[in-house]
Amino acid sequence: MNIVFLDIDGVLNSELYFEKLHKARTEAEHTDVWGEYPYSEMDERAVEMLNSLAKDCKFVISSCWRGMINPTCEEVLRSKGFVGEIIGQTEHLPDWTVRGNEVSKWIGDKRGELKLPYPLESYVIIDDDNDFLMEQQPHLFQTDAYCGLTPYTLDSIQKFFRIGHYAR
Repeated sequence: MNIVFLDIDGVLNSELYFEKLHKARTEAEHTDVWGEYPYSEMDERAVEMLNSLAKDCKFVISSCWRGMINPTCEEVLRSKGFVGEIIGQTEHLPDWTVRGNEVSKWIGDKRGELKLPYPLESYVIIDDDNDFLMEQQPHLFQTDAYCGLTPYTLDSIQKFFRIGHYAR
């Protein structure tokens, strides 16, 4: 089983995406509307790229969006066209912990339930932050918060999993 631990901010939305939204909105309204965008803004282009992994991967939400209630993170993803199977979300641990501990805890908690091999090697983390454990670094595909998920990052993930046109 290939698992993708997915962050949202800096991956499925980005500064570049918000600049594009800002330009379109100010041109349409002829006013300055820069400021808070709805929590549910996601770049459909990035979601479409993520969908190319959906056939071969299952997804775990590791973003701070995982705590959304109405709408839920999954509902927002679906409304933006996401087709992947979401099998869970990481638990929010105390503020002093790094996100890598949350990923590690999820893997440990789900290992038996999902019949995951130990150690789990077939996973990636897509995140714009780098607060992960040393042993998780080879699995981290770090995006740039300015541009979010790119074809290059997607290509690297496909190579890691040996899926898509890289399958052997």
